[in-house]
Amino acid sequence: KYKKVKFLIVGDGECKPEVEAYLEKFGLRDKILLLGWRDTLTEIYSDIDIAVLTSLNEGTPVSLIEAMLAGKPAVATNVGGVKDVITDNATGFLVPLNDVENFISKLSKLIENKALRVKMGQAAKKDILSRYDSKTLTQNMSDFYLKLVQKD
Repeated sequence: KYKKVKFLIVGDGECKPEVEAYLEKFGLRDKILLLGWRDTLTEIYSDIDIAVLTSLNEGTPVSLIEAMLAGKPAVATNVGGVKDVITDNATGFLVPLNDVENFISKLSKLIENKALRVKMGQAAKKDILSRYDSKTLTQNMSDFYLKLVQKD
């Protein structure tokens, strides 16, 4: 059904040999590309259509912030700080941890619907720019420190 779909795994780690063996065992080497560690992801974000995060635990997912800034919608597990980055059904989809069928359904929805991908990607970029630009972050930090000082 999705003959043209490719998945990229960016990064590296101790599980790489297991992942490579899994891809080999199930004949997925042509569908899932292991790109390894990268210093810059700008070109990758411009080349992808959808950002996917399947973390079991996550703080603030900078990779999602960067992908969304590049105008890409996201599908991610709803763990840790992910819900603070993605607005469900607006800038991407949040899926409960271990709900594989729902994850596949949401990802398929974006794969199959280019207009939805574009709409969510534009909303994602606008949202991220409004919340994570340097001026906003500086103001938020200033407000935070002033609040701390005022407590004493």
